[in-house]
Amino acid sequence: MKNSLIFNAAVGPGQDHYLKGQSRLMTSLTNVNYQGVTISFDTWPDPNFDQTNPYTIKAAAFHHILKLNHPRYLVWMDSSAVVLREPTPLFERIRKRGYYLASSGYSAAQTCTDIQLGVAGYTRTQAESIPDTATGCIGIDTKNSIAMKFLKTWIEWAKLGHFSGSRLHDINDSSDPRFLFGRQDQSAATLIAYSLGMTLDN
Repeated sequence: MKNSLIFNAAVGPGQDHYLKGQSRLMTSLTNVNYQGVTISFDTWPDPNFDQTNPYTIKAAAFHHILKLNHPRYLVWMDSSAVVLREPTPLFERIRKRGYYLASSGYSAAQTCTDIQLGVAGYTRTQAESIPDTATGCIGIDTKNSIAMKFLKTWIEWAKLGHFSGSRLHDINDSSDPRFLFGRQDQSAATLIAYSLGMTLDN
C-alpha cells in the first residue's frame, strides 16, 4: 500500500538475535512485494531516551520517524515478525479505524505494575476488566487524532520512565497476587489505549 511505512529497530542486549530477525522481516516484505517504505534501525534512533531500558526502543523509533517527512500510515513490527502476504489488509484496517492494536489475551491486572496503574489512575480491581495490549505490531494513522494522542502519550510515558519494571514476576513491581509479570511498553500502551476508549483486535 502506498503512503505506508513498516519499521523496526534491532538494538540492545542480544542484538545479533534481533538483527537476524530484522533481516528475516525485511526479506519477507520483499518476498510479498510490499510497495511501501521500510526503515530498519541498528542503533538507537533517538538518543534522548533511556538506552539502559531496551523497552523504550519502540517509542524512540516512533519519535524519530515523526520528525521525518514520513508516510501517513506507520507500522512498527517486532524482529520476531514475518510477513506472509502483502499487508494491504493491515493498512486498510488502520485507514478505516485510525490505528491497529491487538489483544495479548492477558488483563492489565496481570501485566501492569503498581506504579503504572497509579499513573493511569486505575485500581488493580478495575484493571481486571482492561484487556492487555500486545505491542509486537502497532499501526498508526498520523491523520487520526485519537491514534496520535495515544502515540504521543506513549512516547511521553517512555521519556518519564514509566516503561520500567521487571520482565519476570517481581514483588517490587506489585505484591498483589493478581499480578503475574511486567510488560513495560506493552503495559503502558494498555492503559493509555483504554483511557482513550480504543478497542483491540483479537
